Amino acid sequence: MIEIVSEEIARQYPESKILKVDRDFLADEDITFSRELATYVEKKLLDGKKLNLLICGDIPVQGWNTMLEKFKGKDLQVFYFAAACRQVPVCTRIKI
Repeated sequence: MIEIVSEEIARQYPESKILKVDRDFLADEDITFSRELATYVEKKLLDGKKLNLLICGDIPVQGWNTMLEKFKGKDLQVFYFAAACRQVPVCTRIKI
Protein backbone atom coordinates (compact mmCIF):
# COMPACT_ATOMS: atom_id res chain seq x y z
CA MET A 1 0.00 0.00 0.00
CA ILE A 2 2.87 2.35 0.77
CA GLU A 3 4.21 1.94 -2.76
CA ILE A 4 0.80 2.63 -4.30
CA VAL A 5 0.31 5.83 -2.31
CA SER A 6 3.90 6.90 -2.97
CA GLU A 7 3.45 6.42 -6.72
CA GLU A 8 0.19 8.38 -6.68
CA ILE A 9 1.78 11.27 -4.77
CA ALA A 10 4.66 11.30 -7.26
CA ARG A 11 2.15 11.39 -10.11
CA GLN A 12 0.06 14.21 -8.62
CA TYR A 13 2.99 16.26 -7.29
CA PRO A 14 5.99 15.49 -9.53
CA GLU A 15 8.13 18.28 -8.03
CA SER A 16 7.56 17.22 -4.41
CA LYS A 17 9.77 15.17 -2.13
CA ILE A 18 8.53 11.93 -0.60
CA LEU A 19 10.07 10.87 2.69
CA LYS A 20 9.30 7.41 4.04
CA VAL A 21 9.62 7.53 7.84
CA ASP A 22 10.05 4.07 9.32
CA ARG A 23 12.32 2.44 11.90
CA ASP A 24 15.15 2.03 9.37
CA PHE A 25 15.02 5.70 8.37
CA LEU A 26 15.04 6.82 12.00
CA ALA A 27 18.03 4.60 12.75
CA ASP A 28 19.93 5.79 9.65
CA GLU A 29 19.34 9.46 10.50
CA ASP A 30 19.93 8.90 14.25
CA ILE A 31 16.50 10.32 15.16
CA THR A 32 15.22 9.37 18.61
CA PHE A 33 13.13 12.31 19.77
CA SER A 34 10.38 14.38 18.14
CA ARG A 35 12.55 17.53 18.26
CA GLU A 36 15.17 15.74 16.14
CA LEU A 37 12.51 14.73 13.64
CA ALA A 38 11.21 18.32 13.60
CA THR A 39 14.72 19.61 12.86
CA TYR A 40 15.08 17.13 10.01
CA VAL A 41 11.70 18.13 8.52
CA GLU A 42 12.61 21.83 8.82
CA LYS A 43 15.81 21.23 6.85
CA LYS A 44 13.91 19.40 4.11
CA LEU A 45 11.31 22.19 3.88
CA LEU A 46 14.07 24.77 3.30
CA ASP A 47 14.51 23.34 -0.21
CA GLY A 48 11.27 25.06 -1.17
CA LYS A 49 9.58 21.89 -2.43
CA LYS A 50 6.43 20.25 -1.12
CA LEU A 51 7.31 17.55 1.41
CA ASN A 52 5.25 14.39 1.81
CA LEU A 53 5.92 12.37 4.95
CA LEU A 54 4.88 8.74 4.86
CA ILE A 55 4.75 7.58 8.49
CA CYS A 56 4.98 3.79 8.37
CA GLY A 57 3.30 2.23 11.36
CA ASP A 58 4.09 2.84 14.99
CA ILE A 59 7.41 4.63 14.92
CA PRO A 60 9.39 4.81 18.19
CA VAL A 61 9.31 8.61 18.39
CA GLN A 62 6.97 9.80 21.10
CA GLY A 63 5.03 12.93 20.24
CA TRP A 64 5.73 12.89 16.49
CA ASN A 65 2.08 13.67 15.78
CA THR A 66 1.94 16.71 18.08
CA MET A 67 5.24 17.96 16.65
CA LEU A 68 3.43 18.37 13.31
CA GLU A 69 1.43 21.35 14.64
CA LYS A 70 4.64 23.35 14.36
CA PHE A 71 4.41 23.05 10.56
CA LYS A 72 0.87 24.36 10.15
CA GLY A 73 0.68 26.45 6.99
CA LYS A 74 3.88 24.95 5.56
CA ASP A 75 4.04 22.95 2.34
CA LEU A 76 3.79 19.59 4.12
CA GLN A 77 1.48 16.60 3.81
CA VAL A 78 1.54 13.66 6.21
CA PHE A 79 0.21 10.17 5.53
CA TYR A 80 -0.01 7.56 8.28
CA PHE A 81 0.06 3.87 7.43
CA ALA A 82 -1.05 1.14 9.81
CA ALA A 83 -2.77 -2.21 9.92
CA ALA A 84 -6.28 -2.07 11.39
CA CYS A 85 -6.92 -5.09 13.59
CA ARG A 86 -3.40 -6.14 12.58
CA GLN A 87 -4.72 -7.32 9.20
CA VAL A 88 -6.27 -4.58 7.07
CA PRO A 89 -3.84 -1.98 5.66
CA VAL A 90 -4.99 1.57 6.28
CA CYS A 91 -3.69 4.91 5.01
CA THR A 92 -4.83 8.16 6.61
CA ARG A 93 -3.92 11.66 5.58
CA ILE A 94 -3.27 13.73 8.69
CA LYS A 95 -4.55 17.28 8.45
CA ILE A 96 -2.08 19.82 9.72
